[in-house]
Amino acid sequence: DLDDERLDELGFFTDTKSLTIQLTSQKDDGTLELETVFIAGVNSKDGPRHDVEAVEAFGRRFGVDFAGLTDSELIDRPQLVPKEMLLEGVIDCAAIMDECITEVTGKAVFFGQDKPQQDYLKYREVCYQKEAALLPKAIEATRQLVSEAANFKNPVEVSLRLHKLAEAEMVFRAVHDTQIDARVFGRAAAAHIEQARMMVEQGNMAAAVQSIDRATETAKSSSCPSALRDAKQNGLPEDNNEDGDCPEVKDGQKVNCPYCKQKVSVIVRQDKLFCSNGKCDQAHSSVKAKKEPASKPTSQGSTIQVAA
Repeated sequence: DLDDERLDELGFFTDTKSLTIQLTSQKDDGTLELETVFIAGVNSKDGPRHDVEAVEAFGRRFGVDFAGLTDSELIDRPQLVPKEMLLEGVIDCAAIMDECITEVTGKAVFFGQDKPQQDYLKYREVCYQKEAALLPKAIEATRQLVSEAANFKNPVEVSLRLHKLAEAEMVFRAVHDTQIDARVFGRAAAAHIEQARMMVEQGNMAAAVQSIDRATETAKSSSCPSALRDAKQNGLPEDNNEDGDCPEVKDGQKVNCPYCKQKVSVIVRQDKLFCSNGKCDQAHSSVKAKKEPASKPTSQGSTIQVAA
């Protein structure tokens, strides 16, 4: 429910308004497997959003009432569902969500977008192939991160550095792989990536390298956890700060809360920071809103988590 500027700051894909569905299942050997799919919240760029109504319809398919929940309340209510309802894993969630979007909009969609429908299982295999093709990039980023281990003071710095290393690897990959939508790196970087692609086609490698460098400098891709990135930028207390003290942030100062993701006036009490959004888990007692207790699921099986 935020404007595009704030959504962009938080790392959401503003052109598609994508939501994620995560499915955690127990495999036959007892280990847990986490799968994720992205579903567009609009049929096309600047089109009306269908995500909220579709998520509510999705909940009804599993006998759950998601109506009227805030995004924070929604993500705080993972649901257990019988495995037989999702025999093919999270790809079944994608198919069900597309059906819900069609129910809401009256238009056939594929992963939420106005695109020709495909066989979901075959599309999953294509995704697996793409993932395998990216493995060398992941390995290279990991090796570089390990080589810099002595430079890090805390886990937050490690997370942020891994983000930048992966981003740089993917910018280079995007120049040579036109199936990657350059817009995921932000509009400024996308323009440089498109320019680099043109230069590569023309054989002008010197100009291509310059465009790649500019794309890397301006890239604004996102990766979890964005709350850590916000905390680093805004001076809010991080996990490695045992006391949670942050004297440089003054009472009433406007900050981006890393918990509820809202721009709020921070409340400082005895050198502790609190959020002024009454619905936030880190809200001060003076502004906390009363919440109705959420009903607990009783069915057994996999866990679905939907985040808009």
